[in-house]
Amino acid sequence: TSPDGGIQRYRLDVQAISEGVIVFSWDVTDEKETEILLREASQRWKEEAFQHEETIRKVLDSSLDGVQYFKSVRDDNGNIVDFEYVFSNRVACQIIGKEESEVIGESLLSLIPGHLDIVEEYGRSLFDLYREVVESGESRELLFHFEADGIVGWFSNKSVKLGDGFVVTFSLVTELVNKSQELERLNAHLQEEVQREIEKNREKDEALIQQSKLAAMGDMLSAIAHQWRQPLHAVLLGIELSREIVDKSWSSIPSSDQQE
Repeated sequence: TSPDGGIQRYRLDVQAISEGVIVFSWDVTDEKETEILLREASQRWKEEAFQHEETIRKVLDSSLDGVQYFKSVRDDNGNIVDFEYVFSNRVACQIIGKEESEVIGESLLSLIPGHLDIVEEYGRSLFDLYREVVESGESRELLFHFEADGIVGWFSNKSVKLGDGFVVTFSLVTELVNKSQELERLNAHLQEEVQREIEKNREKDEALIQQSKLAAMGDMLSAIAHQWRQPLHAVLLGIELSREIVDKSWSSIPSSDQQE
């Protein structure tokens, strides 16, 4: 103990000699205090990091989207051959039907080998698409149908490179896609109905035009017939008058002259 009541710390080095021992001592009070301070600071940092991690976990678990973080698994040549689960939030675990303890530290392809299946919408597998994100550093947004390993549905997916791995956020959008497809079918049906109505109206218009032409032709023929009837009536009347005149003239001639 020091005169002021503090604690003094010494490091001792004891060496044996023929007459006894030699003791070497060093005052390491300052070094020990520094070590203690560093240990305490390290402990505080660990506690703060744990609190931050818990805060981030709670935020991610409150997300309506699935969130997962993977790190790359590489072979001896540096090629990406798989991905390892580092983090998976509550929604992601629900979608894939696994508990968090079942996925952390496991490989992506061992848990969901369907990631090697070709995605029809892109002509490549999800694994290949994720590998491109890590190797190129370019994020990617996807909309695709997945059906493998007990998981079925349409997914909206965005993946972003993080370190030697990637973070992916995704959501199940099957209902939205089904409604969109149904809307497209309704629009197509409506267009067909509109086209049919247009054709019907065109046919009606053509019929009305034809009727108008026939009516106009009928009026024209009536007018022509009327014009023909007028001179014909005059001729018939003249013939009738001539016949009456002849009959009267003939009746005034004596019968003897008529015989001659």
